[in-house]
Amino acid sequence: MQRNSEYDLKTVLFKFEPTLWGNIKYGFACIRQLFLIQSSHLVIIDYNNFVVSRFPHKKQVKVLQLWHATGAMKQFGNDVSRDYVIHNYDYVIANSEFFKPIYARAFNLPEENVMVTGIPNNDKIFHSTFVEKTKNRLLKKYPILKRRL
Repeated sequence: MQRNSEYDLKTVLFKFEPTLWGNIKYGFACIRQLFLIQSSHLVIIDYNNFVVSRFPHKKQVKVLQLWHATGAMKQFGNDVSRDYVIHNYDYVIANSEFFKPIYARAFNLPEENVMVTGIPNNDKIFHSTFVEKTKNRLLKKYPILKRRL
């Protein structure tokens, strides 16, 4: 998306520091997020977002939750006790049909808004071309592995 000049991408990364100054910086970061969200067409997040949950966005803005885990191996989202309810997300991706109800509950969405896409970064390991290229690259770099096959 960055290489395509059709998109004007904004990235907001913030590391919270539990100090007075950290709280002040967090407040300013939240205000910045609020303005960026309201002026966007698509907001992509991969973690719980206070601003999205607390401040409803315009109907034309869509919020997509990618989540950073490969499944629901632990409790997350609304399944964890927190200071605020997670909501105002429009879509979330999941890696299988099995996880649809879990992701829907965790992000307060109807199941039809949970998109099953697999895990793109992991899916390539099942493609024979990728496997063959990787095998050849490793054998070239580590010839001793040929004896292991």
